[in-house]
Amino acid sequence: MAAMKTPAPLFATALLAALLTAPASAVTLHQGDLVAIDTHFGSLYTRIVRIVPGSGSVDLISIRGMLDNSNANDLEVMGDGRILVAAYAKGIIAIDPGDGTQSLYRTEADLGGHATALARGTNGELLILVTTTGEGRILREDPKTGLEVVASGSDLYGASDLANAPGGDLFVSFPTLPVSNQGSIARLSSQGARLAVYASDQFHGPSQLAVTGNGRVYASNWGAMNAGYGGGVTRTEIATGVTVAAVGASACEGVAVVSPEQVFYSTKSTDMSGEHWSVRQMFPAGWGVSDVTGPITTVAEEPVPAHSATWGAVKRIYR
Repeated sequence: MAAMKTPAPLFATALLAALLTAPASAVTLHQGDLVAIDTHFGSLYTRIVRIVPGSGSVDLISIRGMLDNSNANDLEVMGDGRILVAAYAKGIIAIDPGDGTQSLYRTEADLGGHATALARGTNGELLILVTTTGEGRILREDPKTGLEVVASGSDLYGASDLANAPGGDLFVSFPTLPVSNQGSIARLSSQGARLAVYASDQFHGPSQLAVTGNGRVYASNWGAMNAGYGGGVTRTEIATGVTVAAVGASACEGVAVVSPEQVFYSTKSTDMSGEHWSVRQMFPAGWGVSDVTGPITTVAEEPVPAHSATWGAVKRIYR
């Protein structure tokens, strides 16, 4: 007698139920690990996961809690191991990878707007891209003096991501331009001076950025539709402004670089059998894990843990 198969809707319900009760892993982050905001189960089940390049395992760090429907856009791993998540609807959420607990690190009131993206500065400080009415801002968090404005203006409105180059220049992605649907990447100095704007017909909605030490900017591109068509990853030479397609893919939401130029990206595709998600290595091609999508980042240095009680500005803890 053939084995009975669980109906697809019941299987999906059981899988989500398992997610809701799954305990967070006690994860120790190491240099070179990937950390992702995975939303492929839907925004209500947003989770933070750790992926070790070359392995097939995906370790759950934290799920639900403050992440639920938070419009989590970007994340960064700080030098002490804490994971900070830019949540458009809530501010910045801090996550302890050791036990998955969540706390509110910066509120919208602190930031003066919605947190859109995060980056690490040249000295390890936190950089924050903020969207408010009619303009965008880049903030720098100084451990002694608090938040300071690096750049602001209507020309930063609609920005999607923020990346810091090893030399200190800042790069900001714009999924669209007023005159086209291609998008652009802007280059600013560490003090906010506008240096250049890179435009190309190779851009198809650039979102997350990653900058290498040898003068290249990689951008994940959403493509024409979020369903998973016409995206990919582009590579822009900073010195010349020339942009080429680095890898052909469908909708890409994340890209990250391990120095000097080991590139990873997340992608979503759609075919007759449904939607498919994965994180893949670009060079050399071959490695990847399934059922993960969203913004990704790398652990740039071996973390030196600090006491998590000091991480959250608001003393509410979520699991």
